[in-house]
This record gives sequence, structure tokens and C-alpha cells, in this order.
Amino acid sequence: MTHQGGRKENQDRFLIDPEQQLFIVADGVGGLKEGGLAAELACQSVHADLLAGLSLERAVSRSSAAIAKEATLRGVSGGMGSTIVAVQWSGTRFQLVWVGDSSARSYWSDCCHRLTRDHSEAAEWATQGIHTDSTAMGQPRKHVLTQALGVTTMGELRLGRNEGVLRHGEWLMLASDGVTNTLSPEDIVSCLDEAISLNAATQSVMARTLESRPTDNVTLILARWLGPEGDVADLPRVYPD
Repeated sequence: MTHQGGRKENQDRFLIDPEQQLFIVADGVGGLKEGGLAAELACQSVHADLLAGLSLERAVSRSSAAIAKEATLRGVSGGMGSTIVAVQWSGTRFQLVWVGDSSARSYWSDCCHRLTRDHSEAAEWATQGIHTDSTAMGQPRKHVLTQALGVTTMGELRLGRNEGVLRHGEWLMLASDGVTNTLSPEDIVSCLDEAISLNAATQSVMARTLESRPTDNVTLILARWLGPEGDVADLPRVYPD
């Protein structure tokens, strides 16, 4: 689901291809022109390259050049940029690639696990011990990105990567930062616990987000793994939330 949230225009995009076992969420970079177009190009470029046989990492990397090229062709002053988070399954195992602050989280037994680490100044502060997530909230540059498709040069682009399996019944959510900056992990867990179906869970998370008056666009893809139980040693984790 996607919604313009607290903005006049929705510059988020998403793509789902069941045959390719592919989910993508992209968010046009604020402060730059044509954010919606950049996010759309991110989704479509990655999808096309995967259909052509490229790996997910290679496809995401190439999408950055595609966005930069389109900005040049259109004469967009300052360029165009987008975040992306993409996941693709191969059998029981998935690969996760991201750039920017669109994120992936899994939910199991009332616990949220972040599977991505934002490419943002706030995330770097946390890594360096300068701020925690809570103390960074009031900082004016909290949401400044350190990586984005289309505006970070190819030589400096550093994709985030994760991979592994999920437990049977574990939830996976891909979302733009309009969701994760608005709802707490506890809010999302309560939506999942109370839902009677996958559609109901998705609608509940979206409704809760909109009720909380987000200041940004809101996009999420929610899935649940109902395949074989994953080996605990192969579970992907960044850190618990």
C-alpha cells in the first residue's frame, strides 16, 4: 500500500513481481526535483535488469546510473535521486539490497529485527557513538542521506546487503521512512498481532500510520514466510529494535 501521507505529492513507488519473487520500495529524495520519476526509474530499471538475468546487486547498482542519465537528458538541475530497498527469494533463501533509508524489518514473537541499516547521518552517528536513535530525533540533519541512487557517484555508491532465511510465520516489512519514522516497533507489532489476514495486517499498519499524522509519504509491502522453518544459524539480523 502507498499513500501521500503528509505531502501534497506521493513520490514513493513500489513493485511486486510474484514470478521473480521480488519486492521493491523506492522513495524519491526530498529536496531534489522529480523524486517520483527517480523512484519509478529505480523500480523499473531493477526489474528490467533482473528479467535480463542480472543479479539483484548489479541491478540496483545499474539503476543509479539510469537515474543520473535520465536527469541529464531532462536537464534536471541538481539531479534526481531515490532510495531503494529490494528483496528477492531463491528457494527458501532471500537476498536483500538497499540504498538510503527505505528499510526492511522482520517481526517474530513480538520482537522487531532491523535487516537494514540506514545510509543517513543519524545512522552514522549511532555507529560512532555520537547519538542513539532517541537522542538523534531532535537533530536538524537526522534525515540527511549519505547514499542515494542517482546522486551518489558510482565510485562512491556502497550498497547495503543482507541475506538469509526466515522462521515459519515470520513477518517481513519493506517500507519507506514515512512508516518507520511515524510508528514505533511496538505499534507495528500490535497491528500484526491483531490482524486476521495478511491484507488486514497491511491495512492496519497503514491506518495506524495515517492516524499518527505522518509528515512524509507512506509506503509498505508486508509479507509472511509460510515455507520451511529456517535454520537459526542462517537467520539474517542487523540488530534488534
